[in-house]
Formats: sequence, structure tokens, C-alpha cells
Amino acid sequence: MSFVRLTATLAITAVAATAAFTTALSAQQIDTGAPLGGVNANGFGQLNPSQATLVGQTFVAPQYTQLDRFSFFLGDSRSFALTSYNAFVAAYDGTTDMISGPILWQSAARLGTASQSPVETVFEIDGGLSILPGQRYIAFLGIPSLAGSFNQLGGVAYRTTSTMGDGLSSRFSTAYPGTVDSYAAMRWSMPASSNFAFRATFSNGAAPVSTVPEPATVALLAGGLLGTAVVARRRRALR
Repeated sequence: MSFVRLTATLAITAVAATAAFTTALSAQQIDTGAPLGGVNANGFGQLNPSQATLVGQTFVAPQYTQLDRFSFFLGDSRSFALTSYNAFVAAYDGTTDMISGPILWQSAARLGTASQSPVETVFEIDGGLSILPGQRYIAFLGIPSLAGSFNQLGGVAYRTTSTMGDGLSSRFSTAYPGTVDSYAAMRWSMPASSNFAFRATFSNGAAPVSTVPEPATVALLAGGLLGTAVVARRRRALR
């Protein structure tokens, strides 16, 4: 095989490998594992005159630039299906155990399940939520305020066997939330050395992944290799 043909073959292989790599990186999922019942659940939403219980799962965003959906496994300790709540996503400061910055996404109000067994509850983010690779975030269940016809009658979020790691850490808070704006002032605590049964799906969105060469870059590299091969062949012909 001539040097020119070999160079062209390598360039085509590089382009194909890059395309396959880009496809492989088009989505990624964080999955902490299967939920456990019994004592492996944290109640959320129980109210008293000064407190409301919230639960959340922190994670570090991978190299993907968009959060598309996430889920918790929920139940109702009393099978009333009257636990109402919202889901939220915010950036999280692991040093202070507090939300950093504003709420980035909030779901519509949801009503809990009547099941006393774990039920996966999925929160789809229309259009996806832009995230920063390497940034820590928290997805949590809470309420926008204590006003209105808000019901809290014993929701539970199930934990899993996975211990903390890879940026994952379960959290809960019993602070008075007041309104969404006050969430940034709340301090979160760790319920145990385990995570909630939690899944999150990411994609590249509209932004490119920095670790994958863009097609234009690969084409430029291939053109350079081909040009070098042509020059080398002409030099050999002139000898």
C-alpha cells in the first residue's frame, strides 16, 4: 500500500472513529441503583408549625451539557396519595451544603402516589436544562410556599444500597422553606452513608463536547496528512 493510500485510510478511519465516539457520547445516565423498602426511606413533606422536610440528591455533571430528565422512587407511608410537591434543580455548594445561585428548574405541582412500595417518578425537562460539566447540582423535592391548598401527608423517598461516591450524596433539610427564593439560605444534611434511588439522563444538547474533536478539525487534519503524503511522493519521484 502506498504512503498516500495509507494516509487516506488513516484519515477516513479517524473520521469514522470520531463519529462513533460522538454517537457514544450523545447520552449518559447516572443510576444509583435499585430502591430499598422499610427503613431505607426518608420521609418528605411532613409539616409542623415551623418546619417542612425536603429530600434531594446531589450529583456532579459529566461532560455532557444538558440534563434531560431525572427520577426519584417515591411512595406514601399512609397510602393517601395526597402528598403534593414540586421538583427542583439548582447548583449546589458541597463545602457549605447549601444551594448556590437561583433555582434553575422547577416542575409543575405533582401529587404523590398511593403506593407504599417504591414507584419511579420521572421529571421530564422540556428542551433540557443547560448544565456545566464538573459543576455539582442538587435535584430535590420541595414546595414553592406553605400557602394555599398545600397537602403533606407522609411522602417517602426511597434510598438505595449505593454509598456516596462519584459526586453523589443524598441530602435532606427540615428548614422552613417560606418561598422558592429562600431555598438558597437553607442548609442541607446527609441522612446516611447512602444515596436515594435516583436516575438522571444527560445529553450533549446544542453545545459540543470539548473532549470530542469537531468534524472540521478532523477534516483539516486529514487534509494536512494527505498534503504531506503528496509532497513526500513528489520528492521521491524527483530523485
